[in-house]
Amino acid sequence: MYKTSNLSSMFSPNSLQPRMLVNRFSCTLKNQSVRIGHCTKVPRNVNMEKLQHGYLFPEIERHELLHLKKYPNANLIDLGIGDTTEPLPTLVTSSMVDVSYEDSFC
Repeated sequence: MYKTSNLSSMFSPNSLQPRMLVNRFSCTLKNQSVRIGHCTKVPRNVNMEKLQHGYLFPEIERHELLHLKKYPNANLIDLGIGDTTEPLPTLVTSSMVDVSYEDSFC
């Protein structure tokens, strides 16, 4: 899982630090030989291709602006797009749970 870097980089500051080995897989579009990056082994949901480009995030922003117009003093947590391949940090989820419990038992 971890490996140390080779001796040719011995003089770099982090050369003896362990590094995580990450498997990368190349993805190609059907009927094309162009490499578009790397991906996981998880298959992509075919329904994602039916969505218009940028469909979801402008819609969320529109709802956010309408809400702020209606409730100008509202405190919103903007989670942004972020890295959707990773779960939210525990600090974020536990804080959201705490606030939701406070709001529901008042």
